[in-house]
Amino acid sequence: MSARFVPPIRELLGQHPRAARLSPEQVAGLLWVLCYVPDEEDAPPDPYEVADALEVLDIEREAA
Repeated sequence: MSARFVPPIRELLGQHPRAARLSPEQVAGLLWVLCYVPDEEDAPPDPYEVADALEVLDIEREAA
């Protein structure tokens, strides 16, 4: 479920704004390497779920 990635991505982008220019795959890697998400599977989160969460954040930003 991609909604669980919205808060950690929001926090990541708050601390590292340039990460907003990265691909979902790169953001997923940063989330994992920088410990913004739990190490559940010993692998970064699914980039498709991260892309969905980034889209939610884009919609929130446009609405603000």
